[in-house]
Amino acid sequence: MELAMGIDLITKSKNKSKNYFKQFMPLITVSMYPGRSQEQKDEYAKAITKSAVEILKTKENHVIVVFEDNPKENWFLAGNQL
Repeated sequence: MELAMGIDLITKSKNKSKNYFKQFMPLITVSMYPGRSQEQKDEYAKAITKSAVEILKTKENHVIVVFEDNPKENWFLAGNQL
């Protein structure tokens, strides 16, 4: 799981961008093999959100969770395919 402390956002106003960053943090990205059901992702997102609120002292509605389903052939460790 990757905890990102920023969101790529293109806006016309720098002030809007700063307010957006303050309001929606953290952005948590979860990379995993495909095949999990939507129900499993929903349950996991709720668990991650709950932990972020407790540990990071943020508000529930500020936590963003993004799932990236990446096929096994895209995963490498020390230059070797998993």
